[in-house]
Amino acid sequence: MPDSQLEIIRYARHLPQLERPKAVNRAIERFIGVRRSWRGDIEGEDVFWEEGLQ
Repeated sequence: MPDSQLEIIRYARHLPQLERPKAVNRAIERFIGVRRSWRGDIEGEDVFWEEGLQ
């Protein structure tokens, strides 16, 4: 798959999305390039609306 990345979620076994959801979400956000503010809000939400991603 073009532009794919291997991410290893440590201390998870068969269901990392259930066992370590924050780590999985961080890996996904890094891959798609989402930035979060210190409050946890997604920065640049207007970009998603312009591109029709929400």
